[in-house]
Amino acid sequence: MTASFADSLTYICTSATDAEYNSDNLSDTGQLFKIAQENVPTLKHWRNLAKLGSKTFVLQNEVLWKRPDPQVSSENTLLLCVPQNYSQQVMEASHDTLQGCHMAFRRTLAKLRSAFAFPKEFSIVKAYCRSCETCARKRPLHKKDKVKLHPIPIVGEFAQECICDVLRSTLKPTARRRNKHILVSVDQATRFTQLFALRNLQTQKLTDVFVNQLFFAKFGGPKSLVYDQQSALTSVLFQNVLKKMQVKSKIAHTAYHTRTGLAERYVRTVSDTLKAYIHDSDYYKNLDTTLNYIAFNMNQVACSTLGFSPHQLVFGKNLRSEIDELRDRFLGLATNDCQRQRQVTEFMLDLQKRLKTTTELAKQNAAKQHRNTCNWYDEKAKPKVFKPGDYCLVLVPDDNRKLFARWSQPAEVIRRVSETFYEISLNNERAIKHVNCLRPFSPRHPPGVIVAAVVSEDADSLLPDNSLPLIDWSDEHREDSDFRIGTPLSGSQQSEIEKATLIVSRRFPHRTRVYRRAET
Repeated sequence: MTASFADSLTYICTSATDAEYNSDNLSDTGQLFKIAQENVPTLKHWRNLAKLGSKTFVLQNEVLWKRPDPQVSSENTLLLCVPQNYSQQVMEASHDTLQGCHMAFRRTLAKLRSAFAFPKEFSIVKAYCRSCETCARKRPLHKKDKVKLHPIPIVGEFAQECICDVLRSTLKPTARRRNKHILVSVDQATRFTQLFALRNLQTQKLTDVFVNQLFFAKFGGPKSLVYDQQSALTSVLFQNVLKKMQVKSKIAHTAYHTRTGLAERYVRTVSDTLKAYIHDSDYYKNLDTTLNYIAFNMNQVACSTLGFSPHQLVFGKNLRSEIDELRDRFLGLATNDCQRQRQVTEFMLDLQKRLKTTTELAKQNAAKQHRNTCNWYDEKAKPKVFKPGDYCLVLVPDDNRKLFARWSQPAEVIRRVSETFYEISLNNERAIKHVNCLRPFSPRHPPGVIVAAVVSEDADSLLPDNSLPLIDWSDEHREDSDFRIGTPLSGSQQSEIEKATLIVSRRFPHRTRVYRRAET
């Protein structure tokens, strides 16, 4: 056995004796600390520099000290050099305790550097703070949590894809209609919007609206319908109706509606418009009757993404409105005087040409807006890829109260569903989440992993051998190995350690004791 390996074994052994000497006098504890300093490989270089007369490292009573850097604020003239097996206690006292207060990485490092020093303390403390579950669950949202945008494919045909959403419990029920909800339907290609007032969200009611009012009775059925996980829309009845009408169903994932984002945006527009009339006594009790006017106005105004209004893309021109009537009234013109008589063939050819031109220009404007939006959004976005077995936090608060709200517990990634969605295991349940709702997390001790092993080189070790209760191996393995396992481990964990250590037992004929220092 090489000297470096023997030193490593002796160094690891000291972690098992910390607990048994906590109640002894200071001299025993100091002696153990000296032994650890002398034998730990990570401090050998510093000790050699101190013996050579270094100005940074000093030996006093065989204890290694380090002078603080000028940039470090410390009241101590010398910093105690900590072996690696003691650094865990130092970091716990500097970060995890009530006096540590789970401060940020730099504050934790500054507090630790005021009294202690150990090699690679910057990277070790940084990794320790990043792996703190308490800190990770309270860390606020950051710009780096988002990934680059994936533009939605541009649809160029009317009624090819429709996106729907429900604005719930918005209208005050009236004695005559009792409407409370608003169904918002937006065409993906033209942004043509339709609004419907609903008394309830039952399956029969929504199915009737879709079949007789929304599309099939007016414009025919769309090729695909996008909606969220509304119970009425995911019911067997509604799904059978869509299947009968040969409409492809697309359901958006909960908590991150990337597919229904267009409908969500128009829902906000409808809400903002209703706020202008909600305090008006003439409209307060009959807000549901104003939905047709709101939808007409939204379809008359040009969309910033397409550059044309929905009416121009659907009918070839904007429909006659109150503004046109007011203009004719000012000029004293009759309705027939403003129209030029044309042949039907000429009108149809002109309409087809106009629709084709506006559709092509709308596609070009939409592509340009997509590029500009992606360039602006992607400036501060970073790639985020998870592999099966990785751990992450779901960025969904577990409490509505701001002070008590935290992110979810660490969840394990099961598989990658698509480029932007992952399936995770959270609280023994599987869920599909968008990548922007996930934050990478590296736990200190992943579940099912043995965290610490205490190994003594031989029976003549300086450390006592009765620090942990031990049990012998089963008789069938006794002749092949001298290993013994600590009883604090469960039966299954002892079996796993037994199998793992049998592999190397013949190459390293020494005795091993395993002690669980964290939850496994």
